[in-house]
Amino acid sequence: MKKVTRNEINKENMVALSYCQCQEILNLFAYDYKIGYNTGIYGWNYDLYRIHGVDVVTGYNVPFYNYSNGAIKNKLITLENEIRKDFDYSKSKEYKERFLEIFK
Repeated sequence: MKKVTRNEINKENMVALSYCQCQEILNLFAYDYKIGYNTGIYGWNYDLYRIHGVDVVTGYNVPFYNYSNGAIKNKLITLENEIRKDFDYSKSKEYKERFLEIFK
């Protein structure tokens, strides 16, 4: 895992999430796509995931928050809420396919 800077974020195609927003699905399905993290003088700022060309940034101090792709963000939040409500390990492959489909 490497430390990343703001300049490494593709702000033209990104999704900005608050701390712990969609954390369940990112932990379950996006661990292979994690590029790195950023820290500042007060500690950890954000993590950066790159999933099929879309940069997903999640943390306390997310840069370029106003550039976020709202359509992808809403789909992620919907899937996250569905998984939190009724997660079934037997459906995890289906959930992962739906998760990756959001970014295509």
